[in-house]
Amino acid sequence: LMDVRTRMPSRGLKSDPELRVDYERPPVTLPELPYDAAKILVMVRPAEVRQAYWLSFMADLIRRGWLVVLDYDDYPPLIAKTKGLPFADQEMQIFSYVHGVQTSTPALVEHFRPLNPETVMFPNPAFELLPFLPAGRPPRVFYGALIRGDYAVSVARSLGPAIESRAETEFVVIGDREVFA
Repeated sequence: LMDVRTRMPSRGLKSDPELRVDYERPPVTLPELPYDAAKILVMVRPAEVRQAYWLSFMADLIRRGWLVVLDYDDYPPLIAKTKGLPFADQEMQIFSYVHGVQTSTPALVEHFRPLNPETVMFPNPAFELLPFLPAGRPPRVFYGALIRGDYAVSVARSLGPAIESRAETEFVVIGDREVFA
């Protein structure tokens, strides 16, 4: 389900002949490159949060000359709450282990910047709605998310009257069986 966040952007970057782009899923084996070669590792929402792991991992990457960026566009305590899992404050330390953090909203910048001053925001362009295409193609509504819980289901249900009034609208739902239902 991370296709649009990782694999597809990696494929786009590979089209630049001046870049070498490798896309890997855990466990990752990074290429052996000269120390002074430009190397950036962008990690998207890593699941590992143990301090002992991160200290060893980052020490190895720094020794090898890697710059490490963490891409995270959710708030970890809220994810844990949504999943009904416990959350320990030390799990937020992952943001302080890396060279920089990129995220998608001002609120997340406020949460992550105290842990890492090298936090920047790249706004999510999904909220820039383009005008509808001319007639001839039915409107399409896309919903792609994972584990959003009862709130997302209630929003989907509340759209019933709008959906019934626009029967030609195509709905594409991935990643959330309850919203699809």
